[in-house]
Amino acid sequence: MTDSKKWVWLAVAVLVILPLALFLRFLVQSDTALISNDDSYGAAAEIQRSFPRGMMGAWLTTWWLGQSRGRYPVSPHYFLIGLLPPERSITLCYALYLGAAGVALFFALRRMRLGVWGALWGALAFPLAGPVISIVYAGHLAKLATPVWLCLSLYFLWGWYGNRRWYELALAIAALAPALLAGDQQILVYFLLLYGAAGVVMLAEHLRRGSGRTKALHAARSAGAAAAGGALCVVLAMQTLGSAWRTNIEGGLPQEETPKARWDWATSWSYPPEEAVVFLFPQFFGYRSHEPEAPYWGRFGRSPDYEEKAGPFFNFRLDSMYLGVPVVIFALFALCFCASRWRWFWAAGFLVSFLLACGRYTPLYALLYRLPLMPNFRVPAKFLWVTAFCLAVLSAMGLDRFMALIRSSFPAPAAKRVRLFAVSVLAVMVIVAVVAGVWGIEYQKSLPQMFAEGAQIPDSARNLVRALAENDIVSANLKASLIRALCMTLLCCAGIWAGPMRIWREVRPLLAVYTAGWLLAMSLDLVQVDRQYLQPYNWKHVYGRNPITDFLREQGTARVKFLARHGVFNNLMSLTFWAGGLETIDIPAVSRAPADYMSFFEAFAAKPLDMFRLCNVRFALSDRPVQGLTPLQQWPLGDGQRIVCSKLPEPMPRAWFVARARFLANEQVYAELKQGVNPQACVLLDKTAEEHAPAGAGADAQPAYRPAPYHRPADDAVVVELDAPAPGWVVVADKYDADWRATVDGRRAPVCRAYGIMRAVPVAAGRHRIEMAFRPARGPFYTTLAGWLLWLAAMAAYAVMGRERGSDRE
Repeated sequence: MTDSKKWVWLAVAVLVILPLALFLRFLVQSDTALISNDDSYGAAAEIQRSFPRGMMGAWLTTWWLGQSRGRYPVSPHYFLIGLLPPERSITLCYALYLGAAGVALFFALRRMRLGVWGALWGALAFPLAGPVISIVYAGHLAKLATPVWLCLSLYFLWGWYGNRRWYELALAIAALAPALLAGDQQILVYFLLLYGAAGVVMLAEHLRRGSGRTKALHAARSAGAAAAGGALCVVLAMQTLGSAWRTNIEGGLPQEETPKARWDWATSWSYPPEEAVVFLFPQFFGYRSHEPEAPYWGRFGRSPDYEEKAGPFFNFRLDSMYLGVPVVIFALFALCFCASRWRWFWAAGFLVSFLLACGRYTPLYALLYRLPLMPNFRVPAKFLWVTAFCLAVLSAMGLDRFMALIRSSFPAPAAKRVRLFAVSVLAVMVIVAVVAGVWGIEYQKSLPQMFAEGAQIPDSARNLVRALAENDIVSANLKASLIRALCMTLLCCAGIWAGPMRIWREVRPLLAVYTAGWLLAMSLDLVQVDRQYLQPYNWKHVYGRNPITDFLREQGTARVKFLARHGVFNNLMSLTFWAGGLETIDIPAVSRAPADYMSFFEAFAAKPLDMFRLCNVRFALSDRPVQGLTPLQQWPLGDGQRIVCSKLPEPMPRAWFVARARFLANEQVYAELKQGVNPQACVLLDKTAEEHAPAGAGADAQPAYRPAPYHRPADDAVVVELDAPAPGWVVVADKYDADWRATVDGRRAPVCRAYGIMRAVPVAAGRHRIEMAFRPARGPFYTTLAGWLLWLAAMAAYAVMGRERGSDRE
């Protein structure tokens, strides 16, 4: 690590500027944005709306049936989202986080005693790898920060390994808390397995070298540091841990599910082993599932009964998992020529994580599945994050070794071995490309037959097959992928072949040009800007003013039900219905929902019109007319898509009074809903509500029903005013939660569960003002805030100690 500081700062500048440059057009063009198939833009718009009140309240008010779905504390990017409109904020956050992850990994690799160019190579290879950058399309805004904290944790972990500073081990563990705060607990757990294995190896090396007393002292200090870091991690992530528990554990599959059903659910996103060819051949299996120019034709994302339900073009895919031809080649170079024993650790991490990413397709994941909490994770393919990380570190070691050989005298035996390596890699790559091409073409020929034999193939799938037969899209895409990979291999191997030449040592500027050129080639190779990850999307179509949202906003406060959850409908949900008083009653169409949610929504299939009416749904959006409803408006969206808007006749009000009630167990409530109910005659309440029934409620002589004015002064407050003709219940068509508080005329009143999922408040006869407020416990928030302060104080102390040491002497 004798490189001058100017090269270090140049590398840092590249890592910060390059992501911004890659995303520049999405920052400056007013009509384009990064594509997202989830609720990133909706979340950004919501953060802007609720910030800073949402921050101080320690939860995000993501409304479904009027209730917050999560209580996650504020992440650092909340402060960035307010700077620009949502579609620009996400792009800016993503670019900055990629740059920050690269910088953190760069300094971590420098601590591994790698030179500037090797560290820069690895710092580009991980953040820009397919599994990492594809998180844009996963759409989970908070997860953009995950790679930053993971790389920072590695920086501290290697500081503990190289310098035996116990407090760096504590910081390495504590740095994982913000990664948890970033939102992806699954990726964090997978990296914990990797870092835990690295920590065991490091500790074993420390203990092997010392004397008896030194070993005991170091082990005790390490244990204390691990405990301190774990405590800080828990304190910092207290709020997130609680929300994650509710989402992943309490909100997991119902307990009555069979072990086989739970295994099928947990492994449905296993990565098919044959698709490992895309590590080298980008787009070998096509682009995204819904990409008309080159649809995905593999089997990623299939459930066990997928073949009977759909076809191979309509399973879901998160873009390419391409890792980069140059990255793989220099990782092989590290295995062949590096002297460090750590190369075998990273190679093992690469292999094991890939096998675990294959999920149900290899027996290794079945062993991991037996560990606690693992059955609550359903995407084994996220192990590809670890795969990409290990490969990036190994490749950085390989390039660093190659640069060291270039700077040295390069003895003849070494030169011969390097040239043999280059020729061998090129030959193997050609063979692999030929075999992959033949296999891919043979598979493609069977696609029409696969559709012809399918049991339930949508018309759109048949049209897609006809288009493929006419245009030969898959073949052209496959050939282009093979040619691209072979060209990158030829260029890389030619550079390695020329490495031993004296010209590299005698003409030093050529070495700098060569290195800079390869760094640029690798970054552009990983991020296929125009064809893959950064495709323009006309966000104004759904986020800005358009006929659909203009029409619905003219109707005032309205609830909307989506009858399709893919393509433009998902974007509409994300981008439009947090504005103008519009709300959707949908939840994600996955089985990871509590039993009451699922039972409630099963009633929609049994009695759709009755449930629409009960839930105050005024409009239904679909891609075709709905049986039993009269289409009100329809709008073409291009590419043969359209949206049909139907108005529901006479929905129930948002709040109403009813005198009669029936007290049932939840299972009985859902059974009644599936049979059909009359909410104007009687309300179905949980059995526990019977003790709160007002005296005289339900008398036959009393009027049974009356609408009640509903007002929401804030996202977490509801006001209902009415003149109750008799004792009874005020029902609010918003979601029940134990953290709702209610007062009637200023006096505390119970909030009861109605229809299994809504809210009801008992009232006596006469005029009343019912106020409801969402008030979750603040303790976890204040604990998390204290954790952030402790973390900042620890980082400040670390910086001061670093200045006192003068400079890092690893």
